[in-house]
Amino acid sequence: MSNCNGANGDPTDLIAQALCQELFDKCPRLDLEEFAVQAAHNAKLDWDRLVKEWARERVDNTPCPPLEDFIGLYVNTAFDISIRVAKTLDQSAKPGTDTEPLSFNINSLPRQTAKLRHCRYDTWTFIPSSRNDAARKGMMNLLKLPRLLLSFVRNSEGKISHLEWDLQGGSCEGPAPDLADRVGPVKFHKLESEHTNALTPEMDPVTVF
Repeated sequence: MSNCNGANGDPTDLIAQALCQELFDKCPRLDLEEFAVQAAHNAKLDWDRLVKEWARERVDNTPCPPLEDFIGLYVNTAFDISIRVAKTLDQSAKPGTDTEPLSFNINSLPRQTAKLRHCRYDTWTFIPSSRNDAARKGMMNLLKLPRLLLSFVRNSEGKISHLEWDLQGGSCEGPAPDLADRVGPVKFHKLESEHTNALTPEMDPVTVF
């Protein structure tokens, strides 16, 4: 169950809650199968909700800062994750509503790569173009807008110091109360000594995750 693509909801939340219920003999007993059916129903509505939220949250006509501000390596040692942000191989791409001049790669794994589109101010997105596009790229478990945004944060000198990625990004499946409110975005600190202008050819952002 935990290896499914998320098209029918995120089963990992329900699996964890089922294990807790059995291990700790929690009462009253909850019918988690009922929550699973509801999660599958809700998942089919995710794309329409995502499109509406995207239209509501984006800020049109905000100027795109210089691409060089964002380029670099960002790390989170606790999660053992590194994110390299670079210009796409298509150097003719220019910032705009539908262009993707930046890309990011996770842990130097070629298939963990996606193109970035400017969303607003210092926030970029790798939102898929359609539900079918999300399914093709294996992104069905990411169809919550916060999960599709990389928010870059500047220090007092106006330089990018870190990026934040909300990996929880939305409500938890099942009866666990307010879990999403208790899990904040993951912070990745920028390494000043790392700088790259383009991804290598083998990291050309064709697929993601």
